[in-house]
Amino acid sequence: MTNAIKTKTTKSEAIRSRAITLDVIKSDVIKTADLKAAGVPRYAIELRCRPGGPWQRILPGVLLLAATPPTRAQQVRAALVYAGPEAVLTGVDALREQGFPDLPLPPLIHLLQPASCRKTGRGDLFLERTTRLPEPVRKDGLPLAPPVRAVLDAARRERHPDRRHAVLTTAIRFGYSPNALLTELDAGSQRGAAVPRTTLRKLAHAHRAAVT
Repeated sequence: MTNAIKTKTTKSEAIRSRAITLDVIKSDVIKTADLKAAGVPRYAIELRCRPGGPWQRILPGVLLLAATPPTRAQQVRAALVYAGPEAVLTGVDALREQGFPDLPLPPLIHLLQPASCRKTGRGDLFLERTTRLPEPVRKDGLPLAPPVRAVLDAARRERHPDRRHAVLTTAIRFGYSPNALLTELDAGSQRGAAVPRTTLRKLAHAHRAAVT
């Protein structure tokens, strides 16, 4: 093959690769399998994910199409892509998406998944299996746990007393009663529920005293 033909072939492959990429990529977070299924060759993916390349592997089977460190929003989307379509975002990340003030972000992104699922958490991702998977609230394409559930999932996981108290009192300021929160807490997982329950009972007592 002559150099001219080689050059022409290389340019054609580059043009084709760019065309496929532009057509397939709707987000900067995508499954490797989706790229392959759309015709992006494996070698092209591997090349772009090498050290110093324009892409990076953010979770098993999930790519971030950027070389910069992922933002929290990109990490959330990657976690949901990795966990699958039934997963629901909960905790502080879900609350912030639903208009709660800037509660301190925990180190781990918290997702709920059906009890039948067997995927495990990775890195900055905590996957919790549950028999009470909530009907998600959809916002900007994200499946979010309703605020009451997200508050209690955050409180159960939070070990710092001030941050745990801030999550619960913020929910009450937003109009969710301590009794409603206690009812949801009693209905869900009891792992990590003891301290939030004590806090909520105190808040419920203070709330009753304030309105009488």
